[in-house]
Amino acid sequence: MPTSLVIQVSSHEGSAAHEAAVQFGELVKSLSQGSLEVLPQHPIEHTDERRVLAGLQEGLIDFAVIPSAKMTHIRPELELFNVPFIFSNVEQVHRVYRSQLARQLLELLKQDKLIGLGFWDGGFKQLVTNFPLDSVDDFTGKRFRIMESTFSGNSSSTGARRPHRLPTA
Repeated sequence: MPTSLVIQVSSHEGSAAHEAAVQFGELVKSLSQGSLEVLPQHPIEHTDERRVLAGLQEGLIDFAVIPSAKMTHIRPELELFNVPFIFSNVEQVHRVYRSQLARQLLELLKQDKLIGLGFWDGGFKQLVTNFPLDSVDDFTGKRFRIMESTFSGNSSSTGARRPHRLPTA
């Protein structure tokens, strides 16, 4: 009988995060020769990432899939991944994920009673509107919903753009 561990996934079943958690579970099971299994768990009610992080720190949760933007309140260095236009393409992102810098960022999490296993991209910042944005001037007077991230908020509040940090589902 394998030892069961739980990975907390805040997004829905079938999402990229869920699928990544399933693949992680398959890898753990294979590498442990079946002695460990990792099962994705989706909260019955919406659980924000701060509560999940606290659960990890207290040892109440085994693993979690959490966007780096939602961890910047405890580890501001993770803001690197929120800098607009810092990466030109997905290959650059993947090179950084595999770099010494990424290993150093993951190592810093130990100061916060967390162990970072790695980075993966579950998507990139995208701007979705119901009106055209063909030039910078088109941003004037518009309001945008952003993820919790100091950098995202600061970088989005230049000019006439007005970011609003709203809870994400």
